[in-house]
Amino acid sequence: MMAQRKVVRFSTHLAYDAFKGRAKELLGRPVKPELKPFCAFCFAKVNRGYRIRDVVSDNFTNYEVFHVEMDTLCKACALSFKVPELRCRIEQGDTITVVSGFYITDGNYRALQREELADALFNPPEPPFVICITSSPTKNRHLLYRSPVNYSKDGFFVQFNENTLFFHRPKMEKIFVSMKKLIEYGFKPWNIRTGFYGRGKKLEGEAEGAEKELMTIRGDPIFDLLIFLIGGEKDSE
Repeated sequence: MMAQRKVVRFSTHLAYDAFKGRAKELLGRPVKPELKPFCAFCFAKVNRGYRIRDVVSDNFTNYEVFHVEMDTLCKACALSFKVPELRCRIEQGDTITVVSGFYITDGNYRALQREELADALFNPPEPPFVICITSSPTKNRHLLYRSPVNYSKDGFFVQFNENTLFFHRPKMEKIFVSMKKLIEYGFKPWNIRTGFYGRGKKLEGEAEGAEKELMTIRGDPIFDLLIFLIGGEKDSE
């Protein structure tokens, strides 16, 4: 009999198992809600939780993700908004290392440097998982809460900056190969992004076939993600 797959509705809950050992350090003591006794993000019942104002920083602006009639977060959601690794920041003492992304599986977190992103997308972990990528790590973005939990390795969602993108792995892999082929021919990511390969220059053979593949998604946000994977602009926004 096949083992039943764990079902997790919220990415914040998936992340909790990876960081729960730091909950007391990062969150302090829970308090009783002043408003309705439910988590303002996931709507779980909360007898004692963590005030939103104590969890997010003064720079946080996306308060629309929290229910207006609730002022408290459950432990899982509060911890996910508090952990710096989920904003692509690895803090070790006074040293902060920024990374380009991360993925989370059941109880595990893995930071991803830019050169590791393509492998993570084309060889994703076993479900359930979440993958988040930022083109500007220094912007200190909250990425996790935006991202759905994935249950397929062939078609899944990727949180790329503020965009939640559907990634059809077989199709994207074919297009990514076409991009790399054009790089091998000496073209730059800028040429691939714009479709301009030089005044009066005509693509032929494999290069022409590769460009035809790219034309099917150029202008789509998923195209910006693929450009970022091959070493294009650091910030595609």
